Amino acid sequence: MTTTDQNIPATFTAYKTTKLFTHETVPKGFTKEHSTSKGVWALLHVRTGSLQFMIDENGQEAVYKITPDVPRVIVEEQPHHIIIDGPVSFQLEFFRDPAAA
Repeated sequence: MTTTDQNIPATFTAYKTTKLFTHETVPKGFTKEHSTSKGVWALLHVRTGSLQFMIDENGQEAVYKITPDVPRVIVEEQPHHIIIDGPVSFQLEFFRDPAAA
């Protein structure tokens, strides 16, 4: 189960996984609005603790609590950022269509 009704396209394959980040090592860019490139989807895995995932679209924000039991699919080009509100460890897994690479 994920916190979005979208699934990573079945033809996409994982091509990169980040190192494990914590509340002490999270890159500053993750806490500011950003997005994946066209054709790149991601899966946010919280390993311990929780964090807030914010989708920033059309001047409105949707907030989701991400926990180890509830990963988050990040759709291509979707503006988003995270809020660290306590101890957490997490990593990202990136996917793309191998035919487009």
